[in-house]
Amino acid sequence: MKIEVITIGNELLDGRRTDSNTTWIGHVLSQHGLSITYRQSVNDDDQDIQDALLYATRRSDIVVTTGGLGPTLDDITFTAAGKAAGQQLVFHAPIIDKIKQRYAARGLVAPRSNERQAWLPAEAKVLENEYGTAPGAFMQINDTPVFIFPGVPSEMQPMFEMHVIPRVTSTQQQKQYRFGFSFFGLAEAVIEEKVLADLQAMGIAEQIDYSITASLPLVRFVFRCQVDVGVDLEKRIKEKFFSEYSQYLWSFDEKSIEQHIVLALKEKNLRLQVAESTSGGMLASSIVDVPGCSDVFVQGLVTYCNESKKNLLGVSSATLAQFGAVSKQCALEMARGLLTKYGADVGVSTTGIAGPGVAALKNRLAVRILHG
Repeated sequence: MKIEVITIGNELLDGRRTDSNTTWIGHVLSQHGLSITYRQSVNDDDQDIQDALLYATRRSDIVVTTGGLGPTLDDITFTAAGKAAGQQLVFHAPIIDKIKQRYAARGLVAPRSNERQAWLPAEAKVLENEYGTAPGAFMQINDTPVFIFPGVPSEMQPMFEMHVIPRVTSTQQQKQYRFGFSFFGLAEAVIEEKVLADLQAMGIAEQIDYSITASLPLVRFVFRCQVDVGVDLEKRIKEKFFSEYSQYLWSFDEKSIEQHIVLALKEKNLRLQVAESTSGGMLASSIVDVPGCSDVFVQGLVTYCNESKKNLLGVSSATLAQFGAVSKQCALEMARGLLTKYGADVGVSTTGIAGPGVAALKNRLAVRILHG
């Protein structure tokens, strides 16, 4: 099934906004064994939107648009979609009535400009938006189903899940089985070469497909295969990989490193404390972003200057004089301070020179905790 996404808005092309909608849609589709085939981003321009819709509906099975449904003059997606389909716009009184009710509930009067949101292509079906004023729509262009959604993620996402997911999953002929692993400490090209050799040696290279996402210092493999052989292939690959690459690999599911740290600490009934120098609180911040971290995270100290390291963690003046703050010896004394002065079960310290190594420190912490 070829699924195409068209995101609409000047702000997406001039750098004011990042297109998070396509990323979210791609992630949700992948959970159902599907993916986005094509993607377009266009300005709030009548002809550009028409061209994008006509091009998409000639090559794709389903088209989803986001954006351009607001009440301002540059919100012209319905107008362009009507022209692309050769349909006049029709006024829907219930839409404006609902908008007025939403404003009235807050003691406000709806601006006249909101009436623009009630004009839809004649043969379009209105899709209710429970989280905003802009309605969505479903219509056919070139006999291709087109879903038109607002660009605001909190409005688009529930509408996509309600209207698009049931359609694409019900018409899917063969769902895919999907599983993944993440590697740490090996270059992308190196690990791909090893994985390809393993798949061929196991005689399953023709049965399985994969994709690679490299995000320093992790390399993530996502494998896809037919449902009927998925469980068996996952088991065989897992056994092979964990026997060959146990020091580099763990099964990551869809969780982040920080989520795995928190889960691992919960399983081991351990409490974590961190002391940071160069990372300036970034490590603690990444942990507290995880729901449920309060079960395992006690405190984070930012000991940036030498006096702070001495006063709060007991780092000796001799260590700082002989080896400096950016040293293994200093880092060890910082971590010991968490254990001895504050009673930490797990004490982690960071020191160094600010740079990309901060991210690597977090990942080394993940490896140490996840592998005991």
